[in-house]
Amino acid sequence: MKQLVILLALFTIASGCKSVKIGGDEKGVVATIERGSCFGKCPVYVMEIYKDGKVLYEGKRYTKKVGIYRKNIEMKEVKAIVKAFETEKFMTFEDEYSSDIQDLPSVTISYHNGATRKRVVGKDRKPGGFIKLQTMLEKLADSEDWATIKAGENTEELEERMKTEKIIYSEIIIEAKTGSLPAFLQDMAEKSVSLKDRVTADNRLWLITYDTSQYKSNEMIDMIRADSRIVSAEFNKVLSER
Repeated sequence: MKQLVILLALFTIASGCKSVKIGGDEKGVVATIERGSCFGKCPVYVMEIYKDGKVLYEGKRYTKKVGIYRKNIEMKEVKAIVKAFETEKFMTFEDEYSSDIQDLPSVTISYHNGATRKRVVGKDRKPGGFIKLQTMLEKLADSEDWATIKAGENTEELEERMKTEKIIYSEIIIEAKTGSLPAFLQDMAEKSVSLKDRVTADNRLWLITYDTSQYKSNEMIDMIRADSRIVSAEFNKVLSER
């Protein structure tokens, strides 16, 4: 259990700033973009656009803004974003555009049209409409005039800390929405996923494992993160001896 306490601390640092509910509270969210990690220096962040013009951004690694940030855009900009999703017929896209390249980072985009929310994970062979929406959202994410809510650990400090960590790609720490864990595990059992241990006493975080001979690590974590029942997911880590 001591190992899990260490892992929980690392997970908290990596996921960061859950008090603002970014990535976990979909109420009022019109669109989101989340860029996943790779084995190199790919930018890792998530951005949420709300129907009232509020925009939240969480930079995790290799971004100019590391931490939680906020800005407001005009309603005409929100309407333009909605129009772009409708023009590109986002609701007709496939749920996932996968890739055989293990290191290719994922880009996950979601959109709520007022009645239905759709989430699409794109890695390779993405349609032109997806790429146009990705470019539009990334331009907003890279824009100026963000207000800092909580500054995070800069990339250099994070890299130094990660040198002392060992990632266990066969184990993933997840946070599931209340009451959804049993159904999630039942559905994922056919994909070799099984429950290994409880991480926190309040049943918020759980440790799961899977058969790495059946699924690549990036495929599995992308699949889990794309599940609407999962709030967050990170690979397990241990600290190496100094």
